[in-house]
Amino acid sequence: MDANNLNPSTTDGKKTDVLLALNKQTNKVNAVKGIDEDGKLHTVPPTQNHSSDFMRVDKNSDLFPDFFSNFFRKLKEIEGFGFFKSDASQVEENAKTIQGNAEKPTPEGGKLSDMLKVEKPDFNELLKNNYHIDPAKIDWESLNKIGITQEQLEKSGNLNPMLRGYKSPFTFKMLGQADQ
Repeated sequence: MDANNLNPSTTDGKKTDVLLALNKQTNKVNAVKGIDEDGKLHTVPPTQNHSSDFMRVDKNSDLFPDFFSNFFRKLKEIEGFGFFKSDASQVEENAKTIQGNAEKPTPEGGKLSDMLKVEKPDFNELLKNNYHIDPAKIDWESLNKIGITQEQLEKSGNLNPMLRGYKSPFTFKMLGQADQ
């Protein structure tokens, strides 16, 4: 077995972060294991015994912000949780500090919690930034005059691909134009 696999802070020689979740109702901190098909969060205790189950992210990767954006999009219930990232080698220590600060807030615990906190993305801003076409600049009145509505594009599943610059697999019949 490779020595890097024995060190919980690395995966294939890369430094990794672990996502921690604070359940705000119970003030219990666990390590995130994953999300099921229904968008339900799965966690495990933040201990060495469960370290192989931790969801890990390469902390030096440019994909780190994208990973968390996708994670939050898939998760159905985010309001009941606070999320924190921790170096994999300090998961137990950081989880105890976060949980302790949730139970009895202290200035020191608050500083660490703030440093480790993963902010929930503003999905409206994320979507807007991923679009090639700014939804706010679409002249829906003009499109409606030729028979294309926002509702029609949404129902057919073509609005998001269109805003991202992709072609629609469907042709939309435009009213007021002669058939050729």
